Formats: sequence, structure tokens, C-alpha cells
Amino acid sequence: ETLTTPSPDRIVTTGTMSANIIKKYSFVSADRIWPGCALLYQYLYDYKPFSRRHKSKSCTILVMLEGVFEASKLLDYAINQAYNLPTVKFVVRSHPSLPFEVLLQSIGKRQIELPINLVTSNYNEVSKDVKRCDVGLYWGTATAVEALMMGKPIIWFNRGDVLSFDPLFDFSEFKWTVQFETPISNVLEKINHLTDEEYRLNFFIVLT
Repeated sequence: ETLTTPSPDRIVTTGTMSANIIKKYSFVSADRIWPGCALLYQYLYDYKPFSRRHKSKSCTILVMLEGVFEASKLLDYAINQAYNLPTVKFVVRSHPSLPFEVLLQSIGKRQIELPINLVTSNYNEVSKDVKRCDVGLYWGTATAVEALMMGKPIIWFNRGDVLSFDPLFDFSEFKWTVQFETPISNVLEKINHLTDEEYRLNFFIVLT
């Protein structure tokens, strides 16, 4: 295809990491791929990382949903895990284009009684949700990047897709993975057992 179809003279990416990924997986010559900037996320550099919450506090998971119906499987997973872990709080942050109730109806659970430890967020600012959580759970949203930049570990929900929808698919620091059949408690235990020094070191790697 690179020999027969039109291709751009230049590809400008959002940052050097995106450029490196394209260079790694694309047949486009490296000299035509230029790192650019991501002005949308410039405000993240104004935040100071939120400190680690005390281990004695009940764990809070921020469930970050996309504005697509494919995110329903993540919501279904979060609901099931909330039933199994009554001491863990699940805060669901829906995308403005796809309200929680609509996504809930798509998985046939609108009429059931939801676990009392699962609540929906009413905050407009992502930072307010991130501040009150201990870990972020996501499938394909770039909000996971924001959570990382604010000093929170993240858990990627692997739906088992042929292609990865993870915006951080080539990144592994301060990040864990679960599947539908994986108890999230296994990952929470690993995160909770990180010493404060290990926690800081993981976040330092993220920033660098």
C-alpha cells in the first residue's frame, strides 16, 4: 500500500511517545514523522501530584468510561466486582455523551438493585474524581493518562479484543491489567503492598 496509495508528506504527532510508536509499527519513513505537542493536556502540568491516601482508608476505585457502548463490558465488570467487594467504593465517571443510565440499560441492569458501594460522579473536573480515588480503572479512555499524571496507579480492563484499545498499550509502569474473570482484589492487594518508596519510584518513572 505504501507504494501505490497516497500518503502524507508529514505526520505530526502528540508528543514523542506517539511518534516513537508510529515509527515502530508503521512503514512510513522516520524522517516524515515529527513530534508535536498536545495542547489539550497542557493543564496537567499545572497539577501537583496527589499524595497517596493512607492505607487504613477504604479503597476507592474510579471507573472511567468512554462515550461508546463498547464500554458497557467495563461497567458490567465494575458492578460485579462491587458486589463481591462491599468494603471497596466504586465511583463511576461516565462520558457526557453517554449517560450512566443509558449504558446501564444496554447491559440489562437498569431495573436491578445496584450495590450500595457503587456511586456515580457528579463532578465536571476530572481532578476532583482523581483526588478522591486510590486507583483508576479504564478500558480505552485517555482519562487514564490524566490519572497517571496526578499520581494515581491505573488498571486496564482487557476485554479480549483482537486489537488493543488501550491508549497506553505500549506502557507498563504503575499499571496493572485485569480481565472479566479476574478478581480486581488481586491487583488491589499488589498495589496496597507497595511500600511508600516503591510507590514514589513507580510514579517517578511515569513522569520521566
